[in-house]
Amino acid sequence: MNTIFEVARQAGLRTAWSDKHAAYEILNGPSSTGVQDLFTPEINSDALGYASSDWTTDNKATEQYDGYKVKAVLNEIDGYDHSRSHKVGTPAIFGLNFQGVSTAQKLPASDGLAGGYTAKNVPGPLLVKNLDFVNTEIGALTSEIGKRHLSGSTTVILSAKHGESPPTPPRSPASTTARCWTASTPPGRSSTPAPPTW
Repeated sequence: MNTIFEVARQAGLRTAWSDKHAAYEILNGPSSTGVQDLFTPEINSDALGYASSDWTTDNKATEQYDGYKVKAVLNEIDGYDHSRSHKVGTPAIFGLNFQGVSTAQKLPASDGLAGGYTAKNVPGPLLVKNLDFVNTEIGALTSEIGKRHLSGSTTVILSAKHGESPPTPPRSPASTTARCWTASTPPGRSSTPAPPTW
């Protein structure tokens, strides 16, 4: 099965993605070449400087981890690879996975705030804090897209990785991870871009 990344590559377009595990190489598709710049800092690696060495047991650590991926995408929007080491051009399809929403839903508490939901469909304080964090980071991404004059040819798509709605308390929170996808029409390509979506 082709991935959208393989389809883009077959059309001669550049691709990039950032996610939590090297296992996301699956996005490369059958050719194993769909994503040209795949940045996968391991979520289960050591989180130095935190009480726990696990990025996912402290929501502030998870936000820091997500910040690494946001920085990678900002570099890609600017036309560099994720590490900002090589000028390669802005990808036509790129994006990332925000992990902090998932930990804010699952953790009973972090940063002195209750996690999960306080009532059906009512996010608790930790989840509200993390949603604000994600909103700020998406704002930084869309701002950078604007600074690069890519707004007219870029569609931003936000989705839940697992497509789950908030759980009904007291059931334990389900894993929902926010994703941010962007697609750009490269210069010289004929298209009718949709207006930026927010």
